[in-house]
Amino acid sequence: MKTLRIAFIGGGRMALRQASALLAAGFPQKGFVAVYDRELSVARAFADRFGAEPRVSSRAALQAATHAVVATSAAAHAPEAIEALTMRRGVFVEKPLALTLRAGAALTILADRLNIPLHVGLSERFHPVVQALIADLDGQAIESFHAVRCLPAMRARDCSVGLNLAIHDFDLALEITRSRLTVDAASTRCSRNRFHAQLRGHRGETIAVTAADGVEAASRTLTVNAGEARYEGDLLAGTLHKIIGGQSISIPVADADGLASQAAALLAVWTGQSLVGPATALDAFRGLALLARATRLDATKGALAPGNLPQSRTLG
Repeated sequence: MKTLRIAFIGGGRMALRQASALLAAGFPQKGFVAVYDRELSVARAFADRFGAEPRVSSRAALQAATHAVVATSAAAHAPEAIEALTMRRGVFVEKPLALTLRAGAALTILADRLNIPLHVGLSERFHPVVQALIADLDGQAIESFHAVRCLPAMRARDCSVGLNLAIHDFDLALEITRSRLTVDAASTRCSRNRFHAQLRGHRGETIAVTAADGVEAASRTLTVNAGEARYEGDLLAGTLHKIIGGQSISIPVADADGLASQAAALLAVWTGQSLVGPATALDAFRGLALLARATRLDATKGALAPGNLPQSRTLG
């Protein structure tokens, strides 16, 4: 088994959560070797809690490590991950992968060319309700997918509600449908705090993704129709029901921590125990590309030139 030395680039709330998840997954705290944050007090607070040594720069932190967790502001994800990759460090970067298609493509291509693992914190894949839904579907094709995620107030406001919240559901739609998705621009509405998108799969699946910031009460639900069954999942309550012929059947949901499950999958890849881990850069890029098409971000204009796109497989 490989000996891992992990550096944290960013020492704030998400870094604290990811460090705690790695410990819950069985990683020894002595493996946290360095931390860098632009605010020295934040780095010192992280160091006091986890024992990692504060460093004066991200490069200095990376020099002490074999792998990196990038948990900075969203705008810094791409440059920090690129630095780690160029130093030949395996990287886990918080979502979103990047704020533009061009930066996301550059990261994806670089990781592929260097053959270095780059994973992205799309942790909803590991939510126990999502895991129970995928297990019960057992590969069955779905007809529709509707995801709703709304918060009274986002704690992180360094990017739009689409990139902060809806990006999770674009990833889940791609993961659950295993379909090529296209965006219905006429039925898509978005602003910094409100987002609604309609998509369609190549087999006729209908997908709706709704996200909002500043609502009265938090909600996080999934509704999926597959054959004669309708699934209703509440990710906040941790419940999943399957409705067939008017009868509701409660599907068991594991009492598990999605972040810890994601961390365990990440460690399995980093230590060579598994080839399958969290969402890859290419997975995250596919979701980012769909979101960019839905929001028609000015920053993405011209970023779809063939030379800028990852070529490993067909993008949705």
